Amino acid sequence: MSEFDKQNLEKILDGLGDWFTAILLRAIYNYSSIRNAVRTAFPEEVAAVETLIVLDALSDAPTYYPFRGAPIRATESRYIEILGMKADFTNYRKLVSCGLLMPARHSEPCF
Repeated sequence: MSEFDKQNLEKILDGLGDWFTAILLRAIYNYSSIRNAVRTAFPEEVAAVETLIVLDALSDAPTYYPFRGAPIRATESRYIEILGMKADFTNYRKLVSCGLLMPARHSEPCF
């Protein structure tokens, strides 16, 4: 998780950015099943989102954020699909290791 992501977590959850970590943070925020699945592979991201959830619960601010999770207000399976498309090799392997994605099948060489 970059320093930019840490400083702009609320803006990212509100829709800033379409890079892998931004999508991952919104998926973690919106779906506890994704949060629990990626807890060991992306501990810093999960901790940041859970801290924000607790702070939101403790504040006097409204607890409903109509745009939180935008711009992709997607189903859980759609978030997983998008994460698979956005992931670089390392993050893809992490998503596979936590069970969100199946390993990519390599095609047989043609002779």
